[in-house]
Amino acid sequence: STFFFYSYEGLRHTQGVDLNSGVLTQAQRDAVTDPVARNLLTYIPLGNTTDANGQARLLAAGTAPVNIDQHTIDLRHTLAANDSLHGYYAYQKDLRQEPNAQLNTVPGFGDTRGGKRQVMTINETHVFGPALVNEARVGYNRINISFNPLVVVNPADLGISNGINFPLALPQTRITSLGLDFGGPANFPQGRTVITWVGSDTATLLKGNHVIKMGGEYRHASVSTFTNDPGTFTYATVAAFQQGIGN
Repeated sequence: STFFFYSYEGLRHTQGVDLNSGVLTQAQRDAVTDPVARNLLTYIPLGNTTDANGQARLLAAGTAPVNIDQHTIDLRHTLAANDSLHGYYAYQKDLRQEPNAQLNTVPGFGDTRGGKRQVMTINETHVFGPALVNEARVGYNRINISFNPLVVVNPADLGISNGINFPLALPQTRITSLGLDFGGPANFPQGRTVITWVGSDTATLLKGNHVIKMGGEYRHASVSTFTNDPGTFTYATVAAFQQGIGN
């Protein structure tokens, strides 16, 4: 006889993240003379309000969707009167966006983070007699997670000489006096994959009024990771940004 059960669970969740940041006024943008800073202006949005000092600000919302799909299947099969098999498998995939990752203050940046998780177990139970039962198990677990910048750009195309000459990300860029932070995120893209295999066997023996259990387990895990970093560049003031003087 065979019994199986399958399930699916899905989640679609969209939420807004409030963003409040100082930005350059049109006059401040027009006064930018540094060629790299002029290229960066493309990524700095215009304000939609001003503060008490007349400085432009942007009040906006970033979108932070969460999508999750999960499948599971549970299977039980009777091989013989004294032999049964049980298997279980689960697969989950999720995709999220974090618009304010690494303290980004304007929309359009942050990262997309995706994950895939798999769990599998197979268990075989064999009854040798009224006094001896053996259980053999195999397990598999895999996790793959990645964090990828929403804005993929080659810094060299913007005149930024930071040793990166391929499409990676905009350096995490800050104008401290404005509280403006955009680009990156710093330390992204990055990701990891962890795979674990487990094999075990357990025998249970009834001997008079004693229960004796014997067995062993083998476990093997492998981890693979990567991290890239577009760098971080900071301008202390608007004037420093206009002139291309930063750290």
